[in-house]
Amino acid sequence: MRIAITGGTGFVGGHLAARLSARGHQVVLVARGVDRRPWAHEVRGLPGVISIQAGLGDERGLAGAFEGCDAVAHCAGIDHEIGLQTYEAVHVRGTEHVVRAAEESGVRRLAYVSFLRARPDCGSAFHESKWAAEEIVRGSGCGWTVVKPGVMFGRGDHLLDHLGRALATFPVVPGIGPRRFRPLAVGDAVSVLEASLVDGRLTSQTVGIVGPTEIEFDDAARLVAAEIGRRRPLVPVPLAVHSLLARACERTMTVPLITTAQVRILREGMIEPVRAPDGLPVDLAPTTRFDGASIRAGIRDPGPLALGDLRMVAGAARMGGPGAVLVFDGDCGFCTASAAWAARQFHHGERAEAWKRLGADYLDQHGLSLGDVAGAAWWVDDLGTRERGERAIARALLAGGRRRRLLGHLLLVPPVSCIAAGLYPLVVRWRHRLPGSTPACKVEAAGPPDG
Repeated sequence: MRIAITGGTGFVGGHLAARLSARGHQVVLVARGVDRRPWAHEVRGLPGVISIQAGLGDERGLAGAFEGCDAVAHCAGIDHEIGLQTYEAVHVRGTEHVVRAAEESGVRRLAYVSFLRARPDCGSAFHESKWAAEEIVRGSGCGWTVVKPGVMFGRGDHLLDHLGRALATFPVVPGIGPRRFRPLAVGDAVSVLEASLVDGRLTSQTVGIVGPTEIEFDDAARLVAAEIGRRRPLVPVPLAVHSLLARACERTMTVPLITTAQVRILREGMIEPVRAPDGLPVDLAPTTRFDGASIRAGIRDPGPLALGDLRMVAGAARMGGPGAVLVFDGDCGFCTASAAWAARQFHHGERAEAWKRLGADYLDQHGLSLGDVAGAAWWVDDLGTRERGERAIARALLAGGRRRRLLGHLLLVPPVSCIAAGLYPLVVRWRHRLPGSTPACKVEAAGPPDG
């Protein structure tokens, strides 16, 4: 069979791709950018696997990727919002595009990876957006299956990897007290997806999946610590403190150690699914226990956190690349002159382009609307970076020479970043009075501000 996987180089999608490749199926990995992590590189190199670049906002690109496919596994999702990657954009609108593209391409089977406790009207944007996506899938014209797994573990996961790195970095680790969950081995989840996609089982069903081991989260952390030889005291702290830590991680880290959605998940516990009325057949029930053997199989010598895990440092290190574009307002002389000044020092194929020259297709592909580009400058690249306003200018400076890079660093670091965030709207509003301005600057300033 030929099976497409959105988020195919991610955790669940990558393990599913490995299973399908081993079974001799053709696999189409669909992702919005080129994931350069070692795990992603390994998945792309599997036999019978091809990669197609198409974001969830690019319905035509998705339809092209799904062409000739018998089934689609929709595994793409996020556990925190950053820039244009919001729950609404990824989980809801992205799923709408996936479903329409699958129907247009004649895909027979569609499996969606939701979350164990996804439901409406619960006060969590993560849970509610996952539920909205479920409803979209259940309304599709394909033979659909909704899979609702709990917290999963395995190679490349967030549970073992993040716990391991925290244990390797900090002398004391905050615990959460007596909250229980049932960790699910990713291989068991993949078996359910495989049965749906390949064998056509579980059609028109919504199934919840949890592992066979019920355990307190702090005890799970102690098990991981013992296996990697990093025993640390776990000090229970209120979940309000975890929420503050999560917000800090989301603002500063490329891959947050913990997110606000995960704190909400921990608060509820993860024992039973919600709104998953269909049970699993006995032969598909998870059997992998959360113990020393399964932890050793899933964890890979986690090292401590480093500066490269910070968004500020990681963004500077990659400096854009040949797919990076500074999108600016070509009608405004000040904007044009400023973009040209920044672009003179680009060294790695980055470029500055007026948004009207790029066209609507390019904007759609990168998740930008006319309102977005009419309101500010943007920095976009093939790695998924989407930065607006003063942060877009900072990214452009980071892609330049030494002095420009220093200025770019400063613009991303408090307190300079806070000052820049306040000044940018003023520059936009009064750009018609700045050097290099043209009459078009003032005309546009009367409407939505440009960057």
